[in-house]
Order: sequence, then C-alpha cells, then structure tokens
Amino acid sequence: MIPALRAEPARKALPRGFGRAAETDGGKRRRPTAERRGSTAECGADRAMDLTMKRLGDPLDPEETEELARLLEESGRSLAFARGVFAATASAPTLLEPTQWLGLLLGGAPPDEDALRRLMALVMREYNACTECLALGVPAVPAPTDVQGVEDFCKGYIHVTQADPQWTKDADAFSLTVPFAWLAGYVDTSALASFAPEAVAAPDEYRARKVESLADDVMALHQRWAEARNLPPPPRTTRADRVGRNDPCPCGSGKKYKRCCAS
Repeated sequence: MIPALRAEPARKALPRGFGRAAETDGGKRRRPTAERRGSTAECGADRAMDLTMKRLGDPLDPEETEELARLLEESGRSLAFARGVFAATASAPTLLEPTQWLGLLLGGAPPDEDALRRLMALVMREYNACTECLALGVPAVPAPTDVQGVEDFCKGYIHVTQADPQWTKDADAFSLTVPFAWLAGYVDTSALASFAPEAVAAPDEYRARKVESLADDVMALHQRWAEARNLPPPPRTTRADRVGRNDPCPCGSGKKYKRCCAS
C-alpha cells in the first residue's frame, strides 16, 4: 500500500482527490475531482477507449496512485523518487520543461509503448498535484518513519539540483541541498563538516532532525527561487533578429559580417 502523503509544517487543504490525502466533509469522502469537473477530456481517437484517462489538472485517485507506483517500479524507480524529482523541478530557479526531467523516471529499461503512454499521463497529473501542494505550503514528502521513502525522495531531488548550473553555483542554495545528498546516501557524514558540524558529532540525532524537517527544507528552497521563477523568460531570437553573413557587421566596422566578427 502507498503511505498517506505527509503535509508539513502545518495541515492545509491538499488538492482534492490527491492520492490518499483527500480530505472529507463531515466524515464523508468528497466526490472525485473528475466527477465535480465533468467528463474527462478528449485525448484523441487512439485513446478514446481509455476510460481512465483524465485531464492533467485532475489529481490521481488512490487506485491510480497505486498504478503509478507499480509502473514506476517496473522502470526501476519509486513514487517517492518521482515526488522528489517533482519537488525539485517545481522549485528550480528557472522553468524546466518535462523533456528535461522525464528521463529521470525511466531508470531501467523503458516500459512498452502502451505502458509508457499511461505512465506519462499519470506522471504529469501527479507532477501537477505535487506542484499545487508546494504552492499551498504542504509538500508531498514521505513520513519520517519511511526510511526508504526518505532516501528515494532525496535521491530524486538531488538528481534535479545537480543538473541545474544556477542551483549549484548559488552557495547558499548548494549548502541547503547538501543534507538532501546526505540523506540520499550520495555523500558521507564528513561532507557535512563545514555545513553542519553537529552532524559529525552526533549523526543519528542530526539525521532524525533533518528527516523531521524535510518538508520545511523543501519549502525553504522552493521559496528561495520564487522571485526568479516569476521573472519573464528571456526573449527568443528569431530569424529576423539574426545577422546574415552578408549583412553589415553589428560592430560598426563597415565590413560584411562574414568578413569581420564571423570570420
């Protein structure tokens, strides 16, 4: 069974129908999101017979969460690892396209075409739900008692951060991610000496504290890059903006570009 999502530091309303964290009204379970929002979106003729296909904005129900966990395990990953990837991706200083991180979820041999298509559909809906949880201040992190889940979550998180130059070049952000790498088993305790000397003196106590504060640490990094993520993307260079080889060189020399700065 997939453990319930842990919402820290304070209990807030999670997206309705999100895994096993769906809340209730008066002791009665709320209707699934898909029922409240109407019929499922049309996904093309090739998926018309897939009665479980829903819109990307619909959180997974418990059965779909179990299905996603199974498909990820067949690809050599875990749901906790995926949620770590989602948390770091949604917290990155710049917008990361799905093509930049989806490959991380296919650790082993990729599944067959039908399973891959289904996996991607479930992954994107789970990613959207995890992103919404972060916006609410309740990141989807494993329970402190889930030792393997915490390790897998941190592994997924570190995979994303280490591939982002902006993240690794920021000294403060880097220091905040070192405990994640330690919990993931990627670095030993000595690597924490300059960041958290108390970890070297009492590693067990430090580990217990960092596991308990995992949600707070995820939120701290998410908020650190909030302003950067809200900046408009840089303008894209169009063909009209490019300097042709026979155009005057933009340096002002009066020569053709191909015989000046382009040579």
